[in-house]
Formats: sequence, structure tokens, C-alpha cells
Amino acid sequence: MNSKISWINTPFPRPGMRFYLGIAVITGFSIAFILNAFQPFGTQNFQHPYKSLILSGYGIVSTSVIAIYYSLSLKLLHAHRAQRWTVLKESIDLFLVLVISLLACYFYFIWVFNGHFSLQQMGSFLLRAVLVSILPVLSLFAYITSKYKGIIRSSMEIDETIMTDSKSRPVTLKGTNKHEVIQTTEDEILHIKAEDNYVILSIRNDETVQSHMIRSTLKQMEDQLSDYIFMKCHRSYIINSRRISGISGNKNSAKVKIRGSEQLIPVSRTKVDLIRGIIENG
Repeated sequence: MNSKISWINTPFPRPGMRFYLGIAVITGFSIAFILNAFQPFGTQNFQHPYKSLILSGYGIVSTSVIAIYYSLSLKLLHAHRAQRWTVLKESIDLFLVLVISLLACYFYFIWVFNGHFSLQQMGSFLLRAVLVSILPVLSLFAYITSKYKGIIRSSMEIDETIMTDSKSRPVTLKGTNKHEVIQTTEDEILHIKAEDNYVILSIRNDETVQSHMIRSTLKQMEDQLSDYIFMKCHRSYIINSRRISGISGNKNSAKVKIRGSEQLIPVSRTKVDLIRGIIENG
């Protein structure tokens, strides 16, 4: 399998509605705070007994539009498209919702101040909205591309001869979608990380480590693995206990080192002593 992935196809584990509601509330609050605290765009000259409420209305409008947009987007998006969601699609989605919310603010402005609708004025407003939206979208695109680069969203099948010759037991992991199946061996699995509605599996393949994303929960992965070998060391991680090579930090900030992986995995307070015992007896 070719592990080189174009940035255009970098997969993105689309979160649930709770995440987007948080984005909507934070965005609306930020808009209301900036307008009331700094009063840009000439709002300092605007006088009204309910000025703060009127300015906060822009934030309420933005919150409502973003929440409605993502609610419809998540419900109407076909499951097949959702499982193929990418960083680029998420960035385009964000750009669209920002432009739409800013356009809604334009109509709110007309309604509050009894203005008159003008295509030229709306076009000018939309141009400013696009320019305002570009920076946060590009910043998000750069961040999530960096975070998820190198991750593969696909089924993975190991050569049967390799699995037969291996001393490690073969294992088949199934995702929520029936075609998402990963066939490997227990020893090849380094760790599994929960990512909202998805999991990211770090799998050792020859001398390289590949990250595979499938739609599933950590509990579903845990149920398919041997609890004698794999353990949930943190609310977001399952690790291969046979590959534990060390632990650092105190109980409040412990991290475990997994042989074959450069990543340090966080450990819950309740699992620190257990992992130290594995290391001492290993």
C-alpha cells in the first residue's frame, strides 16, 4: 500500500454535533465581545439605550447560523461521503459557514437599522466577509493538515504468509462501516487513539509505522482485542503491553514509552502503578 498521501486527500475524522456547537458558541461570544469591548467599524459612534444588546445580536446570529449549518450538514451528509471526509473538505466547509454567517449579520444590520437592501452593498459586504474568513480558514487548514498528515483511511490487509510465519497471533479489527477492516498481528499494533467518532491505529509494518483511521470507538476496539495483551491506559488510548519500554513523570503527568513508536502516550493516575509493575516484571 502506498503510504504517500497528497495533502488534498489527508483524512479528517469529522467530529459530532457537540464539537460544532462549541465552535458556534465560541465564535458568537468572540464576535459579541469584540464588538462591545473594542467597538470597531464605527460602532463607537452608535448611541442607543440597548446598544450592548444590539451589538451582541451579531454574535447570536452567528452562533445560530453556524449551529444550524452544521446540524443540517451532519444530518444530510451521506455516510459514504462522511467516511471519506478530508482536511480540504473541512476547510471549505468552514469557509462556507463563515461567509454565510457574516451574510446573515448583514441582513441583521438591515433589520436593526431599518436599512435598504442593495445588491451592490451586499456584494461589497460579501467581499469583506470572504477576506475576513480566509485567515482563520487557512490557519485551521495548516493546523489540521499537520496534525493528520500521514494517516491512512482505508482497509489494510497483511500478506497471509507473513501472518502465518509470525509468532504473533493474527487479529482482525472491524470498524463501524462494514468495509473498514484491518488485518494485522497483535505484535504489529503499537497503540490506538480515540479521535471523536474515529480511532487511529499505529501499526508497525516492517521498519515503518503507519497510522490508520477507521470509524469506531475505543470500546469497540477494546472488545476485539485480547485484554491479556492490550490495555486501556488512558481514556483516549489503548496500548500494547508487550511493547512497553518505560514510563516517565509522576502520577499526575505520567507518559509511557512504546517500543517502536516515538510518541509518548499519556497514562491515567489509576494505571501508573500497573504499568510500572509490568516494566519491573518484564
